Amino acid sequence: AELFQEVQKCLDGLDAPIRVAIAGYVKAGKSTFLNALLREKLTITDGLEATLIPTWFKYGKEPRIKVHFKDGSSRPSTFKERSRWTAASDEETDLSQVKYVSIEYPAEILRRMEFIDTPGLFSPTDTDASSRTVDFLGLERANAQQIALADAILYAFSNNFSEEDLNTVASFTSTPINAVGIFTKPDIPYWDALAPEISPIDKIREAVLPKLKNKLSAQVYDILPVTAKWLEGVLLLDQQDWSLLRRLAASEEVRLRSRDRFINRDAADSTREQRQALADKIELYGIYRMIVLLRAEMQKPESERLDETGLVDYVVQESGIQAVEQVIVEHFGNRAFLVKSMAAIERMKKAMNRARYGAGHDKEQIRQICNQVQSELNKISQNSFYLLHDWLRQFYEGKLSFGSKENNQQFLYIIGEYGNDYPTRLGLPVTAGIYDLNKAVQERIQIWSALVEDFSISFRAREAARSVLDVLYEMAVNIQDLCAY
Repeated sequence: AELFQEVQKCLDGLDAPIRVAIAGYVKAGKSTFLNALLREKLTITDGLEATLIPTWFKYGKEPRIKVHFKDGSSRPSTFKERSRWTAASDEETDLSQVKYVSIEYPAEILRRMEFIDTPGLFSPTDTDASSRTVDFLGLERANAQQIALADAILYAFSNNFSEEDLNTVASFTSTPINAVGIFTKPDIPYWDALAPEISPIDKIREAVLPKLKNKLSAQVYDILPVTAKWLEGVLLLDQQDWSLLRRLAASEEVRLRSRDRFINRDAADSTREQRQALADKIELYGIYRMIVLLRAEMQKPESERLDETGLVDYVVQESGIQAVEQVIVEHFGNRAFLVKSMAAIERMKKAMNRARYGAGHDKEQIRQICNQVQSELNKISQNSFYLLHDWLRQFYEGKLSFGSKENNQQFLYIIGEYGNDYPTRLGLPVTAGIYDLNKAVQERIQIWSALVEDFSISFRAREAARSVLDVLYEMAVNIQDLCAY
């Protein structure tokens, strides 16, 4: 019965939205990033270690919370009580028996993907919180810490990342197929109030990301900087905050030298408490960017100025969160079934191993069934569709090359790295007609047929080219069928 439930759970997962875990060291900005991504302050963030319990965000028409305990039981809770079950609070709540908390919320991105906000790894203050992340995601240290529960992962780096941090993600994540890095808090310390016009995101891209990408090229697809605190704070601004920002933008006397100076300055336009509240929400960097934005808007005719909704949309783009969304949707979404099915196959293999070795001497039939099922799973893994998953992993690890940049790029296009529709996979505009599709696929069949016989590239590359050729033949047949209509 336990084996059946495990297999059924794997099969059910294929129809569910792709699950993306957000992981990283303590105070890496995971929860703040998730709030910015969901456009709501749903997770608790403060100056302390806020997330102590894995929190699973799913789509729902109405906000709902359910607390899941280690003994398999669960209970609903009110939305206002979410901090009681997920974060450190003054309430006397025993979190030791809580496995995870699920939150349903009507955020549009949750229709396609579910997000798991995890406690920081290797917490110096709460070792139980770190172990909850390891246990909940199914990370097995003895097995290279492969992700079991999550289909994909976003790993958050902050400005104080170390070699240990890099080594952890190198063993923690799987491949660039299912992992993306997020560099949070680029404004700390890469934004200088004395030279505020220089973008901290640009500094990160030039000075930091090359090192990170070089170190983790075999683990993550990309590493993207995002000023999540700025966007999260802007979403929380009330009318008093907006009025203060407009007064600051209209004044020529505002000097943003430091947070303390801004809060404690002697000014008639606001109280200390108002300035403190604004700084707590968007920090000094956010205040500077909003002043610059509002001053630019003041130069426009009043009818053309952005309203508050338009200003928030601008921050979404400038904060880097829009670029992250695009990568998440395109990179994970394009291969959601591949990522999920490969993960399901690996989970079922482990389930078969546990059942086979756990069976007693009188359970020979169970062992035979497990052996047969595992054999079939291995055959599925050798299917050209799944082989491409392995070829793509080897490509990102630098173990696979097809002799030229053009061929390497074509490989990524054909297997769906940039989109699953035929025009994109053949390097054509999405408006391409049947004639152009047929011509392009035949040209690529010639190229990859030649690569199969090209002994100037490695045996591994020739085998991969054979898998690509199988995919192209299948595409050609489907395109020919379209021609018949």
